[in-house]
Amino acid sequence: MTSRPPMTRGLGESVLLALACFAAGLLFHRQVLAPRRAAPDRPTAAPVSADAPSTTPAPAPTPSRLPQAEPPRSTPAAVSSEPAARAAASASPAGLPRADLERKLRQALQSPPARRFNDLQQFASAVRPADIPLALELAERLATGAARTALVQTLLNRWANDDPQAAIAYAEGLHSPQLRLQAVQSVLSAWGGKDPRAAAAWAERLPASQLQNQALASLAGRWAQTDLRGAVAWMRQLPDGWTKTQVLQSMLYSWAQSDPRAAADYLATLPRGPQRSNLASTLASAWAQADTAAALGWIRSLPPGSEQRSALRSLLYAAGNTGAPRELADFVLALPAGDARRESIGILASQWGNWDLNEALAWMRQLPSAADRQAALNHMAWIWANQDPPGAAAYAVELPAGDTRRNLIRQAISQWAMVDLPGVLNWIPNLTGEDYQTAVSQVIAAWANTDPRGAADYASGLPADAQQQQIVLSVVSAWMQSDPAAAADWVSRFGAGDLRANAMQTVARAWAASDLEGAAAWLRALPPDAAREAAMAAYAQTVAAYDLPTAIAWAQAVSEPAQRERALTAVARHWLMADPAAARAWLPQSGLAAETHDRLLNAMERVR
Repeated sequence: MTSRPPMTRGLGESVLLALACFAAGLLFHRQVLAPRRAAPDRPTAAPVSADAPSTTPAPAPTPSRLPQAEPPRSTPAAVSSEPAARAAASASPAGLPRADLERKLRQALQSPPARRFNDLQQFASAVRPADIPLALELAERLATGAARTALVQTLLNRWANDDPQAAIAYAEGLHSPQLRLQAVQSVLSAWGGKDPRAAAAWAERLPASQLQNQALASLAGRWAQTDLRGAVAWMRQLPDGWTKTQVLQSMLYSWAQSDPRAAADYLATLPRGPQRSNLASTLASAWAQADTAAALGWIRSLPPGSEQRSALRSLLYAAGNTGAPRELADFVLALPAGDARRESIGILASQWGNWDLNEALAWMRQLPSAADRQAALNHMAWIWANQDPPGAAAYAVELPAGDTRRNLIRQAISQWAMVDLPGVLNWIPNLTGEDYQTAVSQVIAAWANTDPRGAADYASGLPADAQQQQIVLSVVSAWMQSDPAAAADWVSRFGAGDLRANAMQTVARAWAASDLEGAAAWLRALPPDAAREAAMAAYAQTVAAYDLPTAIAWAQAVSEPAQRERALTAVARHWLMADPAAARAWLPQSGLAAETHDRLLNAMERVR
């Protein structure tokens, strides 16, 4: 018996993500960020960056829908938006000669990949303000891909600190739609820190779009950090709608830190609904970090419903980071029975467990009802198992039988095996029944990933029952990932029976998926028996997905009728999907039973 070499796969090597991103950016460019000027004439040069160069020509310019940046009040004329015009001179009197600047940029672009980003950042940071327009022109011409994006954003951010109107005009004139979007946002970020009113006025004149939402929200957050009163006044005059909600969401954290009561009062004037609930969540989180008791008092005043529940959820998550969970326990336990109470108990327990596990466990144990204790335990089980696996395991076996007990044993044993394998192996024999089975399965699963041979030796000593077979198969599956030949050799020495047959099928499937010829050589060397027949059939079924001729040859070589029928059926299904006409011509001579033949064709017709 021979194995044909695998066929060349017909799947493509890539999804051309970069091309898809460019197409999306192009659409955005035509709708929102079209440049206002014709492309400048620039000398061509081979890209120096190791990033993949863009071979797509810049789109033809279309009339811009972006607002013109207002010129500085101190100058009578607007700054030109043409990058080449601003960089036409070799350099300003205070700057470097053009040749020196170009040489430094080329050196940074040609540095080793591990250093290139840092070298480019150093170049951009060292450029004198007078040289930024020229450096931008060189960056656009010499750099490509991520290097160009990083350079342009850094340079524009610096320029915006000195001359935001000129920087935003340059950003608008960039040819690449995606780069233009990123550059505009970078400039607005710096401009917002220098003159938020002017930046906001510019952003408000943008057409309604994702860019406008992002720009205004970013500006609001920055503005609120330095001038909360001015930011709030500006926000209030915005027209109601999604953009205003996004602006409020962005500035609400700073508002809550400074004057949470005023923020809550403003929130109360908004119409009820999902947007207000989301804002209440943000307010509660920020307020809790400054004054948990006051935030809780505000939440108490809210009417029961989604808004109160959303705010309470955020407060509970924040409380774990402030060390104030006890302040919330009484309020949570006073909630009426139901989903909101169970959720709140669970969140509080998990946050409290992260802060102080022993305190959280003591609180959980004294909860008044079994349902409350289960809600708390379900949320903190992983924390307990991770921090104290022996303690979690000991508690688990005292619980009533059920999912909570079973899941806590699994989590505790899994963590315990990773940190103290001898300890958990000494503890497991004390268990009985389902607890023992759960613990053994879990420890073997963790053990097999790090020491499959040791796990295999342990599994070999277990009682020969259904659980041993399941454990052995899990060891084989894990071992096949790291050393398929060793796993196959171990399985080959099993005695005749179901365990040997099932383990060989596991080996054949896993090995065929990663090494077609290696698996075939192993199969050829096996003694002819029922287990080998089962493994050959499993091999053929796996290979059918990508090498039909090899799969057919192996399937037809299986002598046991039922195994051969299953293997040939798998081959036929794959062939009917890939090439229905050829598969139909092959079926009469495939050796399949007439009933199977008809069933496959009928199934194919139903799919069509």
